[in-house]
Order: sequence, then structure tokens, then C-alpha cells
Amino acid sequence: MIVSALLAYAHYLSILLVISSLVVEAFVFTKEMGLREMKILQRADTLYGIAALLVLLTGFVRVYYYGKGSEYYFGNAVFLTKLSLFIVVGLLSIYPTVAFLRWRKLDKPEEGIKLPDKEYRKIRHFILLEVILVLTLPLLAALMARGIG
Repeated sequence: MIVSALLAYAHYLSILLVISSLVVEAFVFTKEMGLREMKILQRADTLYGIAALLVLLTGFVRVYYYGKGSEYYFGNAVFLTKLSLFIVVGLLSIYPTVAFLRWRKLDKPEEGIKLPDKEYRKIRHFILLEVILVLTLPLLAALMARGIG
């Protein structure tokens, strides 16, 4: 019983870290950034990746060992929608992550960066779409917890 509770706690905490790191990215990312902002984005993105992996790991352990059984979850349309949406958010995060990693190779990173309009808008849209989609996941979890799906 205690293991189940601790696993649930780790799962929820990981979800909060995913959301928090995406919100940090949304607020820190601007068209012109100094070295400090660039490093904050890179750290937030790293935290996002680690937390996302923990969400999947703890989630699947709960599904297979401490939940209602994998047949229940994989037979539930809401669960499959939630899992699919989580994967879509992960795929959307690739473009911003690659951009953030590319900044490490700047000739003079201490000078910061001024992004071209097109690149700025593209990364911004990806980040905001990630935030919007990840915020729908708790709704799907609430529906699933009430037997819907």
C-alpha cells in the first residue's frame, strides 16, 4: 500500500515538473535573450525531459503493477488519448530542444542571441502548443478516474 502511494506521489510530482518546466520556457523565451536566459531555458528543457521520462516510467509501473491492470487502461479510450497526447507533446518538444542545444555552439554565447522573426515565432508556437496540450492531460486523467472511456 505504501509503495503504491509513493509511486503515485512520484508520478504526480513528475507531472508537476513537466508543467512547471514548460511554463518556465514559455515565460523566459523571448526574441532577444542574454546568456542567463539561454541557460535557464536549457536547464528547464533538461528538467522537462527528465520529468517526462519519470512520468512515463512511474505511469507504466502503476499501470502494470499497482493500478486496475493493463487490460483496463489499454482498453480505455481516454487513457489511450491521454498517452497519445503525451507522446505528441514530447514530439513537439523536439524542435525547441534542438534549438536550445544549438545555442551551446554559438561563437560568443555571452553576447546572447537575437532570433530571426520566423524562428522566434516557430519556437514560440511549439512551446505554447506544448503548454496548452499538457494542461489537458489532468482533465483526461480526471475523466478516466471516474470510469469514463
